[in-house]
Amino acid sequence: MKDSLSLGRAIRAKVFLVSLTAILVMSGFFVVAGTASANIAPNGVLGVTQITAIKTLAAADGTYTNGWSWVFDVTVPTTETTLNMKFADWVSGSNVITAGDHIRFYSVQSSNHSDADHAITISAANSYSGEMDLITTDDLSANDGRQIQITVEAAVPVGSAGGSYSTGYGIQSNPDTTAPVITLTGDNPQTIERTSSYVELGATALDNVDGVVVVTPDASAVDTNTVASYTVNYSATDSTGHTATTTRTVNVVANPAEASAETAVAAYETAPITTLTEVTAAEALEAPATTAVALVLDPTANGLFTGRITTQTGVIATAKAALEAAIAQAATDAVAAGITTITAPVADAPALTLPTVPAGYTVAIKTSDTLSVVALDGTITPPATDTTVVLVLTVTNTATSQTADTASINVVVPATAI
Repeated sequence: MKDSLSLGRAIRAKVFLVSLTAILVMSGFFVVAGTASANIAPNGVLGVTQITAIKTLAAADGTYTNGWSWVFDVTVPTTETTLNMKFADWVSGSNVITAGDHIRFYSVQSSNHSDADHAITISAANSYSGEMDLITTDDLSANDGRQIQITVEAAVPVGSAGGSYSTGYGIQSNPDTTAPVITLTGDNPQTIERTSSYVELGATALDNVDGVVVVTPDASAVDTNTVASYTVNYSATDSTGHTATTTRTVNVVANPAEASAETAVAAYETAPITTLTEVTAAEALEAPATTAVALVLDPTANGLFTGRITTQTGVIATAKAALEAAIAQAATDAVAAGITTITAPVADAPALTLPTVPAGYTVAIKTSDTLSVVALDGTITPPATDTTVVLVLTVTNTATSQTADTASINVVVPATAI
């Protein structure tokens, strides 16, 4: 028969065709007289070098045990790692023994169809079977190419008619296009404490042709001295050069003492300090943070934590000073704002009497629009006529030296009576 190849995928294949003849004896036993001829594909590599009949008598009972069997010696290119076969129906005049479900094959040089229990069964005439994966390291001779043996078995259905039957078959091999599959061992992500040793958990890889292949890990990026997330890369390559890769995440975390210190120091650093009440609460967090850091034995980590505490103590002190200054200024402003009048002096009074201010504050004249009548020290020079003097006073907080000015205040100084 003339074979045509249609795989539905863009891969290279070699195909050749042969024909077999089987004679069915009327006694109900089958004798395979078997001669074979081959038309080898132009590449001259894939080929059946010999077909050996194993069972020449068959019973029409529908079993492979009592059916026909042959061994095909096949040369497969060393770059080809999978193989398929197809068969036509057995034909004798108008009588037909269908290939579908009546022919199977297997090979001990296969990783997935190595015996009768795992054989590939032909599902329909003239349709290539599923793939038989070949063991790349299993070669029966030193001849060119990979030498394998395929056992082909046929079951003769019950009630098959006698006669001379013939069939044809096709065979093809294909390159390996599948990379190994890597399976990580252990946790992913993996968690380890800072400063502890990195332990490789390992991985396995299984290839459809080569079976188990070596997995190479690369954990060079992992720094166990620095808390962070890292990536470990794994790769596995089969005999045809197909490489699979995968990754594992490694989280380096603080040890318990460092974790406790981080929690305490972070609480100290993030406490609100927008009011004096909050500042007081934040200051109370310094002691537990310092206590927690004292338990961190690693000098570098301890130094980093201590530095953070020192920095935050300064931040809080600055915020506290600013809040206290703002409060003091607001109080001083309030005292100044409360002064709106000055008691008018009597005629020929020697000095102006300034308003009384709360303890902790002083008041003085800042400006006088008529210094000839009221001097900045409050001394009065009695005018010839009643005179209105415009004054501005300054209130000073004696504890902080902060000041606040009053609004302009009019004071009437009476004319001298002398």
